[in-house]
Amino acid sequence: MTKIKRKKNDMATLNRRNSEDKALKENRIKNDELTLDRRSEADENMQKKRLRNDKITLNRRKIKDRNPWKTFAISLLVLAILAIGIYYFFF
Repeated sequence: MTKIKRKKNDMATLNRRNSEDKALKENRIKNDELTLDRRSEADENMQKKRLRNDKITLNRRKIKDRNPWKTFAISLLVLAILAIGIYYFFF
């Protein structure tokens, strides 16, 4: 009687362990898939942010690399042309 009961208990324990292992394996596979999806999303977002930051940095460098004297000279030229135009228009 005891042997039969032990065998039943052993079989129940093995079945329970197998079902737990199967559930754990399925959960791990599911979590791995979700993790891969999140990682790929994070990688895409990071790449977009890097491209955006690179564009911003490039624009800032362009602004800093401008020659202020050249800009000043062009501004004076435009003002002179406007002043001459206004003078001839009204007088």
